[in-house]
Amino acid sequence: MKWLVYFWLYVIYFFMSKFHFSNSNNLLSWQSSYSNLFRLQKRLFKSVVLGDLSKSLKIQNLIINSNSARLLAIRETTQVSFNKKISGIDGKFSLNFFERLELNNFLRMNVKNWFPNKLKQVCLTESSTGKIKYFNIFTISDRTWQILVSFALCPGNEATFHPRNFSFKNKNMLFDLKNILFLNLGKSSFGIKKRVLIISFKKCFRKLSSDFYLKKIIAPRYIKLGISRFLNFVEFYDFIKDKANFNVLFFLLSNIVLNGVESLHPCVRHNYSLLFFLTPNDNEKIIVNNFSNFLSLSGLSPIGKKVSLFFTGSSFDFLDWSFKVLKNGDIFCIPSYDNYQKFLFKIKHIINNSNYGSRIKSAKITPIIADWKNYNQFCNMQSLRLSLFFVKKKTFQIFNKESKQDSYSIKKLINESFSNDVFKIEFSNLVSERTFSFDHLSFGKDFIFENFIFKMNKNFKADFICIHCGMNTKNI
Repeated sequence: MKWLVYFWLYVIYFFMSKFHFSNSNNLLSWQSSYSNLFRLQKRLFKSVVLGDLSKSLKIQNLIINSNSARLLAIRETTQVSFNKKISGIDGKFSLNFFERLELNNFLRMNVKNWFPNKLKQVCLTESSTGKIKYFNIFTISDRTWQILVSFALCPGNEATFHPRNFSFKNKNMLFDLKNILFLNLGKSSFGIKKRVLIISFKKCFRKLSSDFYLKKIIAPRYIKLGISRFLNFVEFYDFIKDKANFNVLFFLLSNIVLNGVESLHPCVRHNYSLLFFLTPNDNEKIIVNNFSNFLSLSGLSPIGKKVSLFFTGSSFDFLDWSFKVLKNGDIFCIPSYDNYQKFLFKIKHIINNSNYGSRIKSAKITPIIADWKNYNQFCNMQSLRLSLFFVKKKTFQIFNKESKQDSYSIKKLINESFSNDVFKIEFSNLVSERTFSFDHLSFGKDFIFENFIFKMNKNFKADFICIHCGMNTKNI
């Protein structure tokens, strides 16, 4: 009898996906599911901005009970995510169509009283350093529950974040952070007279009471109860210290705990690094003491922080970039020494490997070079070292030892790998068709925006207004 139920479910799904029913409003379409979820997220963001917490809790309940949100969460876990082939303690690597339907029904019935499964500890080696680390991996159902909860938590909690908080944003928001650095250290801001105070506080999360950050989360009681059950299996520091834990609440929980630290002094924050802009009249000791008091009031330990003070006339490193304000007031920015050495280590490790041919080596180094050039696209890359001239020369010498290749084919491979248009060629369909950017209203950007707007809903028109600066994305 069970196979008959699966058969008729498959028949219903097939006909509803093939034909458009006016009453169903194309219920199982990913575009309609996305639009339903995004509409609720916008309402949630507005209600939190206006201070209507009772309405925001009701909208969060709607998102949790929404069939569209559950389907998108299951799709993200089993089909879209890069971690979809990683199994938890149950040993499941993937789910078929019927298992996804069962997971949807299981989530619908137990989402408000969720008990997580035990964690699976896996030891992995880092490709750059070779160190062995232990990671805690959740099951597919637990990861799906976390994604579903993140749909309801991210818009409401991000409405309370400071606009100088760039740790919760998309990767492209790093360029906005860089723009703010240029504005605060430029000629008009008298950056040559300023100092920079950098504080790193990742180890401060080793001691934290769970009651504190659960009170700061804007969420219904059953969501807080589910998060507390997750954290009973693992400490908060272990829960957020590594992205390889494969949990989607990584950024959200850490940002909720640190919410408000940007208001101590003009600064920018990314993850566990704070950069304060100090004028000649500012006292760095007072700022450090205020930051330590903030950590102690937040339930964190101020012992593990690292403080470094730099003069803008001397170079300082921040986010793998090296900044320096010249005597004429211009800002000189290049990739940092550590960033360049790690990049060279990855390239040389592939090029010097005798197990691969020149074509395979070229295919392996192409995305690494493209990613490095894209990250440093607004840096000064005019020097021979940063233009990768010597790396090209070394690559040509190694490729030339292969008897199957001649000088013309080797030059063609090198030009394809080290081309400046590598990133533009791969992502031209995404970038050239439309420019979609909202600086502070980015709660649906990482998952929904990249996976749905560009690939499926190409007629989407962005029309959002920033609540902090009033910028309209329609005019961008």
